[in-house]
Amino acid sequence: MLSDTQQRLTAWGHWVRSGGGVDLGCYGVKLAVGSSVPMPVCSDDDAEAVDRAVARLKKRDQVMGRIVVMAYLGQMSLARIA
Repeated sequence: MLSDTQQRLTAWGHWVRSGGGVDLGCYGVKLAVGSSVPMPVCSDDDAEAVDRAVARLKKRDQVMGRIVVMAYLGQMSLARIA
């Protein structure tokens, strides 16, 4: 279950950075992809579901929401975030 969640969050981060983000209240941003490493792929529907879940998390727990965004969208290590 945890690895599935991590995979979905990783794929969502790549989706947003590749310009797939929609404006669901949190992630209407477009960020450039600067890596040649193969990225996990997810459908728009799956990514939008994760996007909504992260937006709800940010409303419920702002600190945890920022950590998820830094880790999966900003690609920061948890050690760096701490």
